[in-house]
Amino acid sequence: MTERRRIVAILLAAGATVAAAGCACPGRMIPREQLIAAHNANAAKVSSLWAVADVSVRFKRGSVRLTDGRLYMLKRPDDPFGSQHFMLRIKEMGTEFFRVGVDGAAGEHYYWFNPPEKYGRPAARWGRVEDLHRPGWETPPIDPTRLLAVLNVMDWVIDPGGGRVAAYTPMTDPCVYELFFTAPGARGLQLRKVWMDRRATPPRPEHMWLYDLWGQCVMEAWLSDYEPVTGAGDPNAPAVVPTDIEVRLPGEKDIRSIRLRLSQMSVDSADTPVKAEMFGKYIPSHILDRRELGPVRSDSPAGGQGGLP
Repeated sequence: MTERRRIVAILLAAGATVAAAGCACPGRMIPREQLIAAHNANAAKVSSLWAVADVSVRFKRGSVRLTDGRLYMLKRPDDPFGSQHFMLRIKEMGTEFFRVGVDGAAGEHYYWFNPPEKYGRPAARWGRVEDLHRPGWETPPIDPTRLLAVLNVMDWVIDPGGGRVAAYTPMTDPCVYELFFTAPGARGLQLRKVWMDRRATPPRPEHMWLYDLWGQCVMEAWLSDYEPVTGAGDPNAPAVVPTDIEVRLPGEKDIRSIRLRLSQMSVDSADTPVKAEMFGKYIPSHILDRRELGPVRSDSPAGGQGGLP
């Protein structure tokens, strides 16, 4: 490319960027019920999920990128509003690095971490899903139910028994639909906030905040590059999921952020079919620092967090 053509290309690209950034926020507003119905229709197509996961983790003492990961999800039609099966597992040079997941049928969550020496010591934690967001209870370094939430493959439940949308605001700066979700029977306690780009067709969640029962943000996620899931619905209109997910954990002392890049999304895998038995709790025998999470101890050096040593 000649120097003149290179300059022209740069100017055209810059002009396109400015034009996109300057797009007016549409005056027409999609009703809240229509946004929720569209989200739920997309989520309903994803009965299970298998994906290759490229994972970047930023720790207090450095960062690491691991490309040989797998993400699995399986919904439980027998209990659609209960605990669902979920697992994220990462390998390094053929050796599993960490695993975080939920055995939905058993109602258990689990987490274990087997890092290179400079990133900490091996540790494992587990507990009951019903205790994950319980006041006065230890929490794991990564909450698998919240990772599942940012995939946007679960219904947005709005009935009084399962939660509801407390507020819906079409904003112009930024140009988003802002939705607040609250806990059932919690008198307006905010558990989740979602931004959906009003200029997108159709609008998809692009920014999410998840909160604990004290109103503190415990996870913030940026979602982009929605791609179709093979086998999820009509081949001409399959479900889509975000394939670039950046998660920040503002309250966690050891793990600061996680970035998931998903590919090859499918409802199943020919080599590894997604089955309920694969989600059972498994802790490697060589990990000696292992325990079930329980009530916060007043002498806990981690401030009640079930984090890594």
